[in-house]
Amino acid sequence: MHVCIVTCAYDTDFEPITEQLSSKVLQLREDFEHFTLLVMNDAVDQQHFAEAIREIDAPEVILHTVDTSRKCKWGRKGLALREGLRIGLRFDADYYAYVNLNLKVDTKFIQSGIEAIQKNKWEAALGSRDPKDGGQRVGAGALGQLKSFGFGRIARKLLPTLGDLHDTNAPVKIFCPRSAQLIVNLAHSEGAFFDCEWILILFENNIRTGIFPIVWTQRPGSRPPWRLVKQSVEELRRIQRRWRKGLYQQQSSR
Repeated sequence: MHVCIVTCAYDTDFEPITEQLSSKVLQLREDFEHFTLLVMNDAVDQQHFAEAIREIDAPEVILHTVDTSRKCKWGRKGLALREGLRIGLRFDADYYAYVNLNLKVDTKFIQSGIEAIQKNKWEAALGSRDPKDGGQRVGAGALGQLKSFGFGRIARKLLPTLGDLHDTNAPVKIFCPRSAQLIVNLAHSEGAFFDCEWILILFENNIRTGIFPIVWTQRPGSRPPWRLVKQSVEELRRIQRRWRKGLYQQQSSR
């Protein structure tokens, strides 16, 4: 079984990148004999990020630079990961997964998600931190919990298709090749709030999607600024407009 994992530079500047990547590779080696880790370089300082990645002697790691003229502190996460999936599909992997490069979520949950896909014959799986799904948020704090709760509530209101989801971010996502291709074909969101769009694409195209529990642990120093709350709502409204136009449904060929 070949698994292709896609990640990027988002929220990695609070710990040495070499330590984060080394730990991620070791985690993956514990569960997978054959994997590819595609690291998409959407960092503000792309040269420094690339140099740090290359310090790691790991043949499973492939680095790609994201070609974008627009830069911001928190990167172009949606653009980077969509491009990563597009590149990853060339490897003809059995499964494709997204997880952050930082160490908030252990990659063992990718294996858990794949097992759930195989058992239930799903085409995609979403890792949930919500206790209602059996997940955990460790060290999020009251403000962090409030921010997640507020974002989820707004997302479900603007995008009723997501109404049954407890965790609208789903920090781990796993796809079969067909569902990964749908994301590449239909996703538009370029920033840090792409998660709802990707999930919406799965639901709008009747992809058999299941939920499995994960543990998410806050790391010291990781504090995405509160100004991103306003950006997240703006992005949700853009997703809502595209959804109302039917842009997230795969057009059948004639």
